[in-house]
Amino acid sequence: MIGRAVFAMVAAIALAGCFASEEPLIEAGEAVLPIDHRITICLEDDQPCIELLVDGDGYQAAPGGLPDAAGRARFAPLVHAAGKQVFILEVQPEGSPGYIHLIARRTDNPDAKGSDLDLAAPDCRDLDGEVSDAFETSGGVISVGMVSTCFSPDLDALKTAWINTYGAELGDDDWWASRAD
Repeated sequence: MIGRAVFAMVAAIALAGCFASEEPLIEAGEAVLPIDHRITICLEDDQPCIELLVDGDGYQAAPGGLPDAAGRARFAPLVHAAGKQVFILEVQPEGSPGYIHLIARRTDNPDAKGSDLDLAAPDCRDLDGEVSDAFETSGGVISVGMVSTCFSPDLDALKTAWINTYGAELGDDDWWASRAD
């Protein structure tokens, strides 16, 4: 999910309320490669897939892919759920000063289009009162408007908020399917 084209798709998915940061939350040494080779990400049936190539501790859009696809993606472990590693995906579209954060997990088998990952766009409005309060106490900022955005101060605050909000669902295939819609 890299670049302006992907950013537009992510923005459409996350319009209800996304998680973002002005600085990278995944520090050097914390990033992992969920797949140690090329990754294919497909978001919508009518959209082309994005090919990402390994680049150090992250991924870059493959040359010759979508014309507007450029930028960087990095992953950090979130939790194991139902025998699968679930990751935080941090995307910085080229030319963007900020970062968008998603939840990702490897698929058991690539889908019909070849996608290697399931993606979920967490909704800032999903945080209940207690989790929301804890997020803000940790330094997080919740901006509510036409689009609600949660700005995370660090990786631990993001992990805690997501595990407390989505932890029970992260191992549920139906939850993943519903988040992809």
